[in-house]
Amino acid sequence: MKREARPFNGERFTEKGLQSALLPIYVTMKTGKEVIPVDVVVYSKLHCLECNLVKRFLKDHEIPFEVRDCSTHPEYLEQVQEMGFLGVPVTVVGGQPIQGLQPAKILQLLGKEEG
Repeated sequence: MKREARPFNGERFTEKGLQSALLPIYVTMKTGKEVIPVDVVVYSKLHCLECNLVKRFLKDHEIPFEVRDCSTHPEYLEQVQEMGFLGVPVTVVGGQPIQGLQPAKILQLLGKEEG
């Protein structure tokens, strides 16, 4: 599966433009047959219980998402800090960052209701 991150205007990220183009983020996942738009990004770390709960929630609700592992990519942790947060998980939904485990807020931003 190939993943490609682009800002909403379709331009590619550059190192200089990353900070200004950080939000909103639009990601597509190419699966062999279809391109699935993904507007949910989860910043997480290895062995983070709350991060795993966020990812489980998204999987259970069949919401496609991209995981950005701050343990292996320090630049992702810098992005989290640029958003004003000190740690993970941070879930970005349609350009709106959410800290911690807030399932109702995620569903609200996606226009879905629990149930």
